[in-house]
Amino acid sequence: MHAPLKILPVLLLLIALGNRAGAQPENVPASAYDRPSNIYEDTLIERIRNIPLEWQFGLNFRVSNPQDTLRRALETLDGISTGYGFGLEAGYYFDPLPVATGLHIGFDFYGYENRRFVVPLGSLFLDTINYEVYNTQIPVNLSLRVQPNIASWVYPYAEVLGGFTLIQSSVSATRASGVNANVASKDESSISWQYGTGVGCMVKVVDIINLPHELQRTLLDIRLRYLWGSAATVSWINVTDSQEISINSQRVESPEIVHFSLGLTFQF
Repeated sequence: MHAPLKILPVLLLLIALGNRAGAQPENVPASAYDRPSNIYEDTLIERIRNIPLEWQFGLNFRVSNPQDTLRRALETLDGISTGYGFGLEAGYYFDPLPVATGLHIGFDFYGYENRRFVVPLGSLFLDTINYEVYNTQIPVNLSLRVQPNIASWVYPYAEVLGGFTLIQSSVSATRASGVNANVASKDESSISWQYGTGVGCMVKVVDIINLPHELQRTLLDIRLRYLWGSAATVSWINVTDSQEISINSQRVESPEIVHFSLGLTFQF
């Protein structure tokens, strides 16, 4: 009669132990049960990082230093012999082959002058004539590069390139009153065909990954180029104190120039 009462505590103990064995341990974080999923995502991300990226687009700040005869011509014309500007480029990368091609356009500014003259407007009023002088060089080049990919982190390269540079000096004059607003304008330009070599290196800044398969890469790009050109005429426009527009020109037989640039390249 007392045997069932003796067995009852034993049954209750077995049931409690069974429930505890089937429960999730309290001291084990839930993330531990997601480990297979995390391992899969890590593997997928690493695989995406190694996907070859074909297209390259770049934006950079440029410093241009004319050499030898071109520098002497600019100094003779009392012009500025160092240009500052920016460049744009787009290209195709044949990764995993270490070969890339590109189109490069630069905008180099060699000085800006703004002169104002107060002149009579009729017999009772005064007007202001504003003269603006711009001196620019616009190089346009195609390039062929040897560009190895080192662990998708570093991309050193050497390149050959060819194209032309538009050398331009222009002036425009306007009246503040708006009467005969466009007083005068002149433009002097010349084209120099060119070829050259360059070296540089791109270093990864960040990868932007969108699962399951999208990758964009941002690289810091530093570059040095040396270009040789065909004969060109370099002009420099000045506005005298008597409001006369003077154009001075120098013929340069073999212009040479060094370009240094620092910017960002985007691969996608």
